[in-house]
Amino acid sequence: MSSAVAQPNSLKDATVAGAAWLGIAMFTDRVARMASSAVLVALLTPQDFGIASVLWAIIAFGKIFANGGTGAAIIQRKELETGIIDSVFVFNMVVGVISSGLLYLASKPLAFWFSTPELEYFLRIVSVVLVFSACAVVPSSLLQRQMRFNVLAAIDIAQTLLSSVAMVVLALLDFGVWSLILPRLILSMLVMIAYMRISNYIGSVRAKLGDIRKIFSYSGYLTLYTFVNYLNRNADVLIIGKFIGMSAAGIYGLAAGFMMLPVQSCGEVIKRVAFPAFSRLQDDKKRFNDAYLDTVSMVAFVTMPVVAGILAVIGVAIDAFFGSEWEATADIFLLLAPAAMIEAVGSTSAMIFQSKGKTGVMFAWQAIGTLVTTIALLTGTHFGPRGVAIAFSIATALVSIPGLLIAFRIASISIASFLTRVTPSILCSMLMGLVAHYSSYLLPSIDLKLIFAIQVLVGIASYVALSYTLNREVLEECISLTEPMRRKAFLPRTEAPVS
Repeated sequence: MSSAVAQPNSLKDATVAGAAWLGIAMFTDRVARMASSAVLVALLTPQDFGIASVLWAIIAFGKIFANGGTGAAIIQRKELETGIIDSVFVFNMVVGVISSGLLYLASKPLAFWFSTPELEYFLRIVSVVLVFSACAVVPSSLLQRQMRFNVLAAIDIAQTLLSSVAMVVLALLDFGVWSLILPRLILSMLVMIAYMRISNYIGSVRAKLGDIRKIFSYSGYLTLYTFVNYLNRNADVLIIGKFIGMSAAGIYGLAAGFMMLPVQSCGEVIKRVAFPAFSRLQDDKKRFNDAYLDTVSMVAFVTMPVVAGILAVIGVAIDAFFGSEWEATADIFLLLAPAAMIEAVGSTSAMIFQSKGKTGVMFAWQAIGTLVTTIALLTGTHFGPRGVAIAFSIATALVSIPGLLIAFRIASISIASFLTRVTPSILCSMLMGLVAHYSSYLLPSIDLKLIFAIQVLVGIASYVALSYTLNREVLEECISLTEPMRRKAFLPRTEAPVS
């Protein structure tokens, strides 16, 4: 099976439509998670959140090896043969089963390490997620390669809504920590089935070692990069859970989830949309660089106001929804803000490395960054969760900024052009945050939930007004994202369905 390259106009339409679809999915995910978390914090304890945070951090670690970086290799290849697809599926399935078995065996030592005996039972049950995840890699990558982002978005939205509702229902039924585990466990299987069904690829038992070797130089380095990047993103929660305690991990994890996940989710959306398009432009320097600068300006436009907005309303939000036992999270939000803003644009360097086939360079730099981050976090534990948050922000700056500069050198992108694209969004976001925060001081003594809602509306309105004045070009580009959806100008399938 060969891959036909899309025409430029079709590629652009598919990319902007994909960004719109996955943007809707991301927005749905953020709103649903925030709404469900506001309910769950009243029904569950910090200990429950701490156990779930550590559990899913361990599962995320297992997914690194179960998925093996092969999905990105399928998307990035210029020509894709059926034999490679089948061989990758078998490889992933075998590695997924092995990873699941190893995690099952390691559950007792891990529970001992975290001084949480009940973690052993949870890990043994949830280890099967690694098999589901591994088997979903190929069908989901085929959908992404074909740029069928409307389908991917629909699956994401369904998964988010079902998971959020199920968590709240189970918590109301007094399932405790299982409320944070069972929905994600069951939905991981259902999502795998959905990917297979929609992509028309249900797997294979045929495999050739030669086909695996064709992609290993790319996927091997990508797996190593994903491993060290995992440590950067999850080491804080794991270290707090080990050296400070599960309750502290729950408090920190909730703050980190609200502050970092919107940024990381947006980065994931952009990566899923831009990576297939960038891979097709990898030999066209000018179009590649223009596409990257357009993308990073959009990332800044969307993510910077999220960070500034959270900081503006977090004090009122904690008092209105969370309760006194979560007050310590307010400082964590503030201290993680620099990391969130840097991560928002810094993570875009991965798109350059992967699209240009420089996964070896990407891994080498991230390995150095992981060492820096780990040392910083371990040092921060001496000062409690706040110390870890400060250490994480400092380490993020030390790792992400040089990483961007290395990527710019590979792609011949100037720092000045980058700053020109992201500075207006940063400025508008900072001004919006100030307006939203101080708007509460002008309100009478009313219900805190109403104050929160007013702050959010003021923040949205002020950001749009500021963007119209200071950043109109990007604002209009964001509005234009919906145009391909309205006229249904999606990129048609350029490859026949795989059976």
